[in-house]
Amino acid sequence: MKKIVFAIMMLILPCMVLTGCNSKPSPVAIRAVWWWSSNLEEKVVDEYLNFAYDNGINSIYYCSSEFGEKTNKFIEKAKKKNMKVYWLDGYYKWLTSDTYQAKLFDKIDKYLDYNANYPDNTFSGVHLDIEPHQSPDFKTNRADLILKLITLADKLKQTYKTTNFTYDIPFWLHDEIEYNGVTKPAYAHMIDIADNITVMSYRDNADKIYSVASQELAYASSVNKTIILSVECGKEEDVVTFYEEGKTVLNTELNRLYPMLPQYTGMAIHNIKSWYNLVD
Repeated sequence: MKKIVFAIMMLILPCMVLTGCNSKPSPVAIRAVWWWSSNLEEKVVDEYLNFAYDNGINSIYYCSSEFGEKTNKFIEKAKKKNMKVYWLDGYYKWLTSDTYQAKLFDKIDKYLDYNANYPDNTFSGVHLDIEPHQSPDFKTNRADLILKLITLADKLKQTYKTTNFTYDIPFWLHDEIEYNGVTKPAYAHMIDIADNITVMSYRDNADKIYSVASQELAYASSVNKTIILSVECGKEEDVVTFYEEGKTVLNTELNRLYPMLPQYTGMAIHNIKSWYNLVD
């Protein structure tokens, strides 16, 4: 009987990834997409949502500064397709001064007000894309900026104890950082603090995607945390994106990758527009 079950699982695994199989993927794994533009025509929004649904997406990282009826309508549409929506934002300057950081806290307060005012269509959490390496001072102030990222993540979690916080981190965030008397790789501190982490494991084949995130995968598994790997579809350096390879190769590589991953691992696509526009 065990052999039969294993054989069946091996047959259905390819349809559990972001592929567009006719049968809808299992709802167990996290399959997410970044959605940076909230100023799209309604027709385009519907096309993107249908595309995401057909490809198994169940979580959207949605960037918007509008915490009102427009956002309510978007979440309502996503909810009907069984998709969770996380509020997305990101700015490296949140690490550079108290003034900029106060603006982030103000945004989160507005996020909380939105959830209170629209209880039927709430965000599921906050997804932050704070990339210290975007700072022009990163080369000369690397350790301090990474420490500030860890400190900010912890401060947010302590301030908003009931809010789900998830973060993007680059796959190379391996700097040994001391925080609260403990020295460990920066990615480990972030995994400890966050509800989950999305690793920007941007490579264009399954083996490399797994390889660049292998240490993060191992650590997350050791502390029973969910981790999400991700791929890029935009026009970037060839090695980091599927822009040149197209949708068919992307789907093939994700289907190769999925069986390699440990339990509680998800996948994410960056981003909805570039993914939708990929050629086959």
